[in-house]
Amino acid sequence: MNNLTENVFTSINHVKVNNKNFFGEREMKFFNSKLHTGLLKGKYFITSEQFISSTGDKFDRLFSIREAVGENNINTIGDFQQYKSLSEAKKAVNNI
Repeated sequence: MNNLTENVFTSINHVKVNNKNFFGEREMKFFNSKLHTGLLKGKYFITSEQFISSTGDKFDRLFSIREAVGENNINTIGDFQQYKSLSEAKKAVNNI
């Protein structure tokens, strides 16, 4: 999509199509990322990431609020992996 302007997404699939660098298979695998919601409030969504060390040690899966700003433009709202649970992240989106 050319000249996509700010906040014109209609669904999470629309965001994914226009942000392939963020949602690429390699990127999602590298960060062990998962998408947990559809589009919230027209521009937000929640992801989680889990670090797995080179020795196989798994760390807690933590959650981040993301904002779809435009084509190939995703921001993190607050801190990366700020939330310990999906419900905590959803509550924070409701307060934005």
